[in-house]
Amino acid sequence: MKPSVWRVLAIASASLIATGVVVTSAPTAQAAQALPPVQIGRVIKLSPHSTVNDHAALPASGPYRIKLAPGTYTWKLHIPNRPYQTTIRLTAPAGTWYSWRCYLHGLGASYPDVNYKSNCILNPDAPGYPTFSLPSVDGTYIKSALSGDSSWTSTLVPQF
Repeated sequence: MKPSVWRVLAIASASLIATGVVVTSAPTAQAAQALPPVQIGRVIKLSPHSTVNDHAALPASGPYRIKLAPGTYTWKLHIPNRPYQTTIRLTAPAGTWYSWRCYLHGLGASYPDVNYKSNCILNPDAPGYPTFSLPSVDGTYIKSALSGDSSWTSTLVPQF
């Protein structure tokens, strides 16, 4: 669906924020401390009145592709007023490509009822290795009274 026809969710900025480095081999603990976080993000418009046709993806153009080393990462999702964080352990071989994407869906309700649902997925290209979901496969339910532009980000922080 074109952003111009979205009633509630719209792209406020067409630019994708992707900062950080691509990790291609398992660094030492000392080297990992020097690696900056990798973040994807965009600005979206929220409304306290969602419809079931309100959908947004982060990044908007398709999954963010990244090579990651095996190891422990702190994975964060920040939707306005709803930060989530978990620790994940990647076990796929060094240099495995991952697809990273987040979703936000309107539920056709108005605040103060639950009006949005969101989650992020990190999926390795290597068969037989787990796909990770934050905060869960089913996502999280959000009560949002926000109206207007909101920053939406997901961040991976190396911890090995």
